[in-house]
Amino acid sequence: MRRKSITARLAVGACMALFAAAAPAQTYLLQSKEYTVTSTTGYGHSTPIIGQDSIGSYIVYTAYPIVNGVDGNSAIYYQRVTNGQPAGAGSCCRFQ
Repeated sequence: MRRKSITARLAVGACMALFAAAAPAQTYLLQSKEYTVTSTTGYGHSTPIIGQDSIGSYIVYTAYPIVNGVDGNSAIYYQRVTNGQPAGAGSCCRFQ
């Protein structure tokens, strides 16, 4: 019983060594920039989400007033992304 477990461990170790030698490690450098999309005082905001349509990329988020600690009705905003950054002011789509 002990011999089988040692053999299995050696086989697994050998396979891992072969795969490690066959696939060289690749390094990627991720560079990011942070842009402020939501900055209205007295309002809460959802996390902005990036989407894409036939025109290009856009950001969608919600904003809602906070009055006496209570969240009000949300408004949905969208904003186009041009050259990797938000372009112009967000446009509102209000549903009731």
